[in-house]
Amino acid sequence: MSVAAAQGYPQLKDMGVIGEVYADQFNVDYRENTCIPKVTTGKFYEGLLSKGDKVTLANLPDMEFHTGYTKGQTISPDYPEPTKVEMTVNRAGYFMVGIDAVDMKQTHIKSIRAKYLDKLRHAVRKAVETEFWAAVKTEAHADNIGITAGADSGNIDMGAAGDLRAVSSSNVMDFYTEARQVLAEKDADHVTEGSLNPDDDFLWMVGPPSLRTALMKSDLANASWSGKSKSVFLTGTQDLDVIDGFHTYISRLLPANYVFFGNKDAISYISQLNEVAFIPSKSDPTGFVNKLKGLFVYDWKVRKPEGLGVAQVSIS
Repeated sequence: MSVAAAQGYPQLKDMGVIGEVYADQFNVDYRENTCIPKVTTGKFYEGLLSKGDKVTLANLPDMEFHTGYTKGQTISPDYPEPTKVEMTVNRAGYFMVGIDAVDMKQTHIKSIRAKYLDKLRHAVRKAVETEFWAAVKTEAHADNIGITAGADSGNIDMGAAGDLRAVSSSNVMDFYTEARQVLAEKDADHVTEGSLNPDDDFLWMVGPPSLRTALMKSDLANASWSGKSKSVFLTGTQDLDVIDGFHTYISRLLPANYVFFGNKDAISYISQLNEVAFIPSKSDPTGFVNKLKGLFVYDWKVRKPEGLGVAQVSIS
């Protein structure tokens, strides 16, 4: 902007004598944290996927150990049957952005096409993740939700609509411990043989920013409680340290009042960015507009509901 001038005093900038100078960067934009790759068995599919395609996953079969053997007993073999899980790819979305040929030529922003594409990639992640959490909130095992959660105990309060569980800095560690118990009562709180993710941080929890605040104001801020050499205050990242086995992530894309927890084998996710293309204006018979377009085909499957927990909470 120009330095102010007294009334009647000429302002040369307004007359085109002084040129305008532009910064070569966009203004910084703040982007939501996305968590799908961190909490699922994910795969970027290299083959061509179309909406409606099926992808088959196999679960290891249950095995039986027979007690009561006697010498000379005739034994017949068991024939375990693996169970298959079919994922049908039923989700797809797209973007198409027009950039006027004159604007693209005259803009002061270098590599505007690359900057637009980076912004669009984030728009894809944000939209897909918002859809993801809204969908999986109803797909946890019945033992892992509600005010009577726990397959064995049946008395663990994970909250419900109209009866939210109160979580605060004074009881947030109880919340983690009881979430771990919910998974343990479904034998889903540890890495099992045949896991697709034996080397990963196996348990995860995703909550809103208020969960992080409750943690930071709790006794976990004291390093002696967390078992670490330094306080969790010093990590300084959106993704918190491991707490009672849960690698904790913070997201603003969750449905209101929800916290999710589980293991990485619970949900399988598949995605493919298809047909990303830049169509120059000379290829447009209707005008002088460059087009940046992309098609994204994706889907997920809660293949082991016992490994997914959902809490409905009020965090103060």
